[in-house]
Amino acid sequence: MRKLADIKGLIIDLDGVLWRGRTFLEGVPEFFLFLRTKSMQFLLVTNNSTATPKSVVDRMDGAGVRIDPDEVLKKIMSHYSSRATSQTTIDGIGMEFGDMWRFNLRKSNTEPVVRLNVESFEDKEYMKSRTEEILKLIDED
Repeated sequence: MRKLADIKGLIIDLDGVLWRGRTFLEGVPEFFLFLRTKSMQFLLVTNNSTATPKSVVDRMDGAGVRIDPDEVLKKIMSHYSSRATSQTTIDGIGMEFGDMWRFNLRKSNTEPVVRLNVESFEDKEYMKSRTEEILKLIDED
């Protein structure tokens, strides 16, 4: 049996796991407080095609569980800042890496999500690999 300390993160389904119908299951806020106390990463997923990111965040907030896009920005900033040759925080996080590539990651003004733009001066494949690298970091959250 694995120890809790060995678990790096959780993928948590919404419907039937966190709530049934319109009712949250008992202990949901405490569960997320525990995850944050242990710095355990989590990803919320659903196969409910009518659930928008904003509706999920609003519903979680109503149960006392705050989902914050700022957490994603802080993680990416921490990961890349020492390697960037130029940085700005005027519109989210903007970083350049010499004349190779750059990205901008910012919170949406209309939804509780982040938006990513990646550009490469090299080629399409290099840009794809940098995009996948950032998305993998975001998905770990």
